[in-house]
Amino acid sequence: MASVSLAAEIPQEVQALDRIYQKRCTQACAPHIAAFTQKALVLQKKCVQRSDFEGAKVIHDGLEELKKNNFDWRLVKETCQISIPRDGWYGSVANMIHKLDAEGNHYDIQEFRKKFKNTGEKVNTELTGPDLIVFTGAPNRLWLVIDSRTIFEIYTNNIVARLIHDSSKEGTNVGSADEIKDAEWLQMQNDLKKRCFQACSEITKKYIQALDKLKLKLSADGDMTAAVAVHEYAKRLESGNLSPERDRSLKTFEGNWKDGSGLTYRFNGRGEGTVKKSNGTTDFTMTPVRSSPHGDFHYFNVSSGGSRIATRVADKVYIIMQDGRKDWLRVCKRIGK
Repeated sequence: MASVSLAAEIPQEVQALDRIYQKRCTQACAPHIAAFTQKALVLQKKCVQRSDFEGAKVIHDGLEELKKNNFDWRLVKETCQISIPRDGWYGSVANMIHKLDAEGNHYDIQEFRKKFKNTGEKVNTELTGPDLIVFTGAPNRLWLVIDSRTIFEIYTNNIVARLIHDSSKEGTNVGSADEIKDAEWLQMQNDLKKRCFQACSEITKKYIQALDKLKLKLSADGDMTAAVAVHEYAKRLESGNLSPERDRSLKTFEGNWKDGSGLTYRFNGRGEGTVKKSNGTTDFTMTPVRSSPHGDFHYFNVSSGGSRIATRVADKVYIIMQDGRKDWLRVCKRIGK
């Protein structure tokens, strides 16, 4: 629930409206925050009773952030809808089980062993979206959240693994009471985000309607630069995609890309791709057919047969088979313009 400031990204013309919006969202969420605070204090007391002072401090710091009353409610939509239950357990074909703690640290364990290992990786909050979890550092791990039970993992830029949520492993192989605490604390935060999202949804809808009216007025007055800025801001607010680094719309594929096999991919602004061999002849074309629920990755039909899933993360485009076949992955880097 860390506070985030997006003031630099808010068009000047809407900053006064935005302050009102923030205030109304805070008021609507106040009862949910009060209930959350009481539950958090109970959990904090349990941590102290079992001498888990580090866990107690994490909860204390989280409550202090809420007291500052500077959480950016414009981010509630994108933060509350990460599809993966981050306290869940995922078994892969390699008999590994994965989990994330409340701070987004990644752990794994080989099935039948007793203690989880901290891999040193952590969720990259700047690049992660509701349908795609991006991790910091090596080995370049990405999780594409296909549905509530399935994740396709891109690992070390050359392996694709299918991770399946297995409820039979929920709560098993837990190494310590701290891990139980992490799961409980995370669930409480997720519940608060969902309740606040619901409380803010109607306020957000009316705010977007007000922005649309302002856009029309600016346009009628001839101030097209401001009208476009307000339009783009309203569109990003409505989609929950307020971070430019996190924009993975089809338009972000636009340009030329090359994969490790030497194929060149040229995408237009609609996400339609033409793939050429090194001699310049066309190998196949890619046509977008649908996107993940929040647009973090996209499905394509391929003229040569089959389907692909593609996502852009920072300066790379990752392409895999729609069925998550483990021996097929293309990592493309931008070339030219």
